Amino acid sequence: MRLPWSILPDDAVIGYLGGDAFLVLLVQSDDQGVPVLDVFAKDLIQKVSQSYFVDGLTLDIGCSIGVAMYPEFGTDAVTLIKNADMAVYQAKTAGRATYHFYDGDMGRRFARNVRIETRLRLALQSGNLELHFQPKVDLTTERCVGMEALLRWNDEELGMVSPAEFVPIAEQTGIILPLGDWVFEQAFRHILEWQAQGITVPPIAINCSAAQLKRIDFLPKLLALLDKYQVDPSLLEIEVTESILIEDAERCAELLRQLSRLGMKLAIDDFGTGYSSLGYLKDLPFHYVKIDQVFIRNIIEDKKHAALTHAIISLSHDLGLKVIAEGITDIHQLIMLQDFGCDIGQGYLFSKALGANSMGSDPMIVALNEQGSED
Repeated sequence: MRLPWSILPDDAVIGYLGGDAFLVLLVQSDDQGVPVLDVFAKDLIQKVSQSYFVDGLTLDIGCSIGVAMYPEFGTDAVTLIKNADMAVYQAKTAGRATYHFYDGDMGRRFARNVRIETRLRLALQSGNLELHFQPKVDLTTERCVGMEALLRWNDEELGMVSPAEFVPIAEQTGIILPLGDWVFEQAFRHILEWQAQGITVPPIAINCSAAQLKRIDFLPKLLALLDKYQVDPSLLEIEVTESILIEDAERCAELLRQLSRLGMKLAIDDFGTGYSSLGYLKDLPFHYVKIDQVFIRNIIEDKKHAALTHAIISLSHDLGLKVIAEGITDIHQLIMLQDFGCDIGQGYLFSKALGANSMGSDPMIVALNEQGSED
């Protein structure tokens, strides 16, 4: 019997695939196409995304839809279902409660992502990853005041893979957890090696993902590593993005306070690209605000980016926070940031990220050590 509120045509085939997945098979005439399916997908999401009252509870249901067209992207059921499943994944990645059509590029991207995941797991096991360190520079004295640890991966099959490509895959697949542990341990090992060589080590900033910070054992593991390598907590800076503060604000706030009490410095990373709630800066124990390089890149040409950057710097200073600008590549950007009163900068204008073995010979680190010996 056809329900009065159904939007499905009479000849639609509906099936249950398992878990939370359902299949709808639609047969279209030659004069129908993507526009009809667009309307259908929107209507179906709207119809499903309702509140239902069941046994005294209100249940909010939503759905994401993936579409694979016959015969362009599959001439058999297995291929069509597989491609529709990839499209669903893309829809969920885009924010859920939406729909996505499978296309040929999606299959190639999916295959590369799978390859990256496989090779990244192998690289982690075989030690085929490196930490590089990019100096952070005081914009008044132009001396090195810290370094940021950055992952580098040169795979024998894939070549040089950008962190912008492999880090999101690591987060989606859970590899980010052992990867994060590896980064902390390698950073501590390098600190000990540099100190043994007589190199003055500035504070090292390490990026922490939301998945890492959500782990119950994050702090105990970090404390165990600090004890194992006898690293002073003041040599460690933790960078977090705004997303973790939105997802689990209360627990994250307490964790950040514990880290701050231990003597670690805290930075909110990529500020300006997310929700940028001013409450985070007011209520949580941050020491630094990092302005995302997307603003710095166009700060000369785009007056709005310049105005936003100036406003963030002024506000942060009013709250007692220092500001770090990422991605400084030319002298004109530097001069403008100095005029705005920005405290610290990173970028190719000063130095690229350095391999651990280059630390003792890098001019900025040499100058830092000479300054230390003079003091």
